[in-house]
Amino acid sequence: MLALSRRVAAPLLAAARRPTAAPQPLRSLAKKAEAKGAAKGASAGPSATGPLPVGTINGLNILKAGPEIVVGPDSEYPEWVWTLHKPLPTLDQLQVMYQANPETMSEEDKKRMIRQWNRKRIKDSNALKAKK
Repeated sequence: MLALSRRVAAPLLAAARRPTAAPQPLRSLAKKAEAKGAAKGASAGPSATGPLPVGTINGLNILKAGPEIVVGPDSEYPEWVWTLHKPLPTLDQLQVMYQANPETMSEEDKKRMIRQWNRKRIKDSNALKAKK
């Protein structure tokens, strides 16, 4: 019995004693952008009001081994991209617009108003049920 256990244990112990490489991390962050000549306290990125410079921008890549992000001229992007930063109207604002003149509202705004109203109604109903 002792000989059998030594025969079984010997390869396991030998494998455990072998030096192994350090475990590789599963995932790491993308490369950090290098700030060349940036003054302390100065903004590292371009301003939100002006156009972005055309070309490669370092530091925007989220993939470890992926290529750097290339920014094209503003004319290559669709017009709706430049409206993404604008906030959408709230339910109260949509209801005021609807009460003033429903014909002037776009179909998109009407659908958004109905979705927002329905969401609010469901939340109020759930809050009442939770109090009971």
